[in-house]
Amino acid sequence: MDYKRNARYFSQTFARNMLILATIGVIIAAAGGFVWWNIYLGFWDVLVEIAAIAGVILAVGAISQRPSEADLFQQIEEAKKRFREEAIEAFGYPADAEHCTRLVWGFVPGNVEKTAKGGKTVTDRVEFALIWLKKGELAVQRQTCGLLAEEAEITDIRLSLKTLTTQLDREAGLLTLSAANDTLVLSVFEPDYQLEEFVNAITHRMGK
Repeated sequence: MDYKRNARYFSQTFARNMLILATIGVIIAAAGGFVWWNIYLGFWDVLVEIAAIAGVILAVGAISQRPSEADLFQQIEEAKKRFREEAIEAFGYPADAEHCTRLVWGFVPGNVEKTAKGGKTVTDRVEFALIWLKKGELAVQRQTCGLLAEEAEITDIRLSLKTLTTQLDREAGLLTLSAANDTLVLSVFEPDYQLEEFVNAITHRMGK
């Protein structure tokens, strides 16, 4: 994780300062370009041209310093892949893992938050969970990952299928797994039909 860059993503002050610098750069570049193109100033033309170029550099530099949402989600994607590999290893490489396991992830309460482009809330903490549907139980490897500081909270929970109930709330982005021995509420950033099919497979297995 690039913690420093992620901190800039969540910082309203940094975003405002970069917007101000970009605006100043655009104004300088536009004014310098207009004067250089329309008014002959002799020797001063060189200085005006340099000012226009400096304005462009300032604007581009300010814009490039602003971390993008895509950059943040790319880091999450890489962390998700690492987590899955480690969880699969911890589970002992179950046979047919592509069908009997499902990874879900989502944001959980943290210290700061921001509204993403799609209107969803992004926080500085992400939770990953790998669910393994095995004979008689669900095994769930769960990890919380910090986007601003290192965090490695990992839990391994087993839920009996005999008393298990499942509920997928697409609107809230939550998957609830309840059994007599424990209850898990997993954050799901983007519920999809594949997860629905997996939940249905769990329900089908419970009837056997």
